[in-house]
Amino acid sequence: MRKKIRIVTWNCAMALRRKFREVASLDADLLVLQECSRADVEGLKSVGLELACWIGDHAHKGLALAARSKFQVTAKPICGIQWAIQGITGRGSKLGIVAIWACAPEREERYIRQVHKLLDLGILQKLPPTALVVGDFNSNTIWDGKHRERSHSRAVEKFALAGYRSAYHDLYDEPQGQESIATFFLHRHPRKPYHIDYAFLSPQLRQDLRKIEIGRPEVWLRTSDHMPFSIEIDRR
Repeated sequence: MRKKIRIVTWNCAMALRRKFREVASLDADLLVLQECSRADVEGLKSVGLELACWIGDHAHKGLALAARSKFQVTAKPICGIQWAIQGITGRGSKLGIVAIWACAPEREERYIRQVHKLLDLGILQKLPPTALVVGDFNSNTIWDGKHRERSHSRAVEKFALAGYRSAYHDLYDEPQGQESIATFFLHRHPRKPYHIDYAFLSPQLRQDLRKIEIGRPEVWLRTSDHMPFSIEIDRR
C-alpha cells in the first residue's frame, strides 16, 4: 500500500507564532522553516507537528525541521554549514532529508556558497537512497556571474553528478533560470519575482514524485516574501 508524504519548505519571515493557521493549511508531513524563533517552533505542536531540530545564532531567528509524530524523525545540525540540518525518518523505508537556509553573516560565505560548502562535504553520499535536499537556496542561475566557480549552475552540476535533480525543473520541464513560477518576491513586491527555493531529489525518490505546489502570491505575500514550496511523493 502506498501513502502520500507531503514535504514543505517555507521561509516564514519571522513572527511564526502569528502564522500557525497558515502552517496548518500547508498540511505538511515534513516541514522546513527558515527565519523562525526557537520559542515559536515549539508551538507547532498546536498544529500536529513535532520539532525534530532547530538551529540559530540567537533564539529569535533560525532554521527548523519539524514532522508529524508518526515519522519519528531523528535530526542534527550539519557541522561546517551555518544553517543546515540532516534528518532521517524512522519508520518504513528510510527517507533522508537535508534542510537548508543558504544564508550566513559573512558576506563572502552567503547564499549559494553555503550550498557549495554542503555539497563539498560529500553529504549526498552519506544519505540513504531515497533522499532530498530542500530549502531556501537564495540563488538562481541568473546570478551566476556574481559567484563564478561557486555559481548556482555549478551547484546544479554537482547535484547532477550524484544523480540529484531539481524536482521543480524535472516536473515543469523548464531550464534553470527560466522558471515560470516565482518562490520569492523582493520587498514583497508582486513585480519583483524570483525563483530561489528548491528541492533536489535522489534518483530513487524522483520515481515517487507526484506533485509540486507553490503558494500563490495574492495569498502568501500577506505573511512572507517567500511562497511555501511543497512536494508530494508516494511511498510504500
